[in-house]
Amino acid sequence: MSFMRLPPFEQALAACALLAGVDALIKAAAADVSVLQIVNARYVVGSLVLLMSVGWAGAIRLGRRELRTALLRGVLFVASAGLFFHALAELALSAAVLLGFTSPIWIAILSATALGEPLERRAALAIGIAFAGVAAFAYGQLEAGGNLLARDGVPALLAGMAAPVIYACATVGFKHGVTESNFSGTMLVQTGAAGIVSLPAWFIGAGPVSPGIGGSLVLIGIGATVGQLLYLEALSKGSTARIAATEYTTLPWAFLLGAMFFSEMPRRVDILASLLIIAGCALASKACESASGPVSEAQ
Repeated sequence: MSFMRLPPFEQALAACALLAGVDALIKAAAADVSVLQIVNARYVVGSLVLLMSVGWAGAIRLGRRELRTALLRGVLFVASAGLFFHALAELALSAAVLLGFTSPIWIAILSATALGEPLERRAALAIGIAFAGVAAFAYGQLEAGGNLLARDGVPALLAGMAAPVIYACATVGFKHGVTESNFSGTMLVQTGAAGIVSLPAWFIGAGPVSPGIGGSLVLIGIGATVGQLLYLEALSKGSTARIAATEYTTLPWAFLLGAMFFSEMPRRVDILASLLIIAGCALASKACESASGPVSEAQ
């Protein structure tokens, strides 16, 4: 699949900018529809985009074990996306994105504990640095005063922390069930499974959706899937470590979009926490490359 005639690094930068825009669109849409409706739209529309780009052939070639793995990953992605989208809706845009950056840390921890892979000193140091950043960020959010707590900010904060943990479980727990040679088929099945699992969202207290919001939901599904495919194509053509580093450009975009559209101005503690988490994840990225493979943007 070829989407853009750009060098891999520049293509990955474009993908991250697109995904940051999708996060902002999710935050705006959450004011009018439920988070689970957004999750369902993301995966249903995403399935249609994948069908048009990769077709059924890859999914048909999946074996029974690969199919079961893809289905289970789809279920976990619904849980992870639901928590992350809830954090986007309730927290500052940059705050939710920042917490999402902890997924490489959890992948490194789970790889060591669940798969028995050695935890290198670099990874251990990265874990300490990143968690110091999360702690600094959480402290800053809770110290922000009654406004955060009045908006049920603590549950949203916990949701933002839990989302990358579940995503890491989906990545590491089914590491050996993903066939890289048929990744497009696996991605189609797990995306379709996520769409089916989240379909009841439209029948649980869901009101009518205006054409404008409906258009936003379609854009979320298209943008998330195209951004994901762009990133994966760049990853397949370029240096893994170099392409992975582009994910951290999502945070400046989140700060910019948050200030432009949601009047969210970062404070010093947020910037400090951002630097700590980025430093920790940058150190951890090489340590967890073998565990995450090409699925770092699969959500």
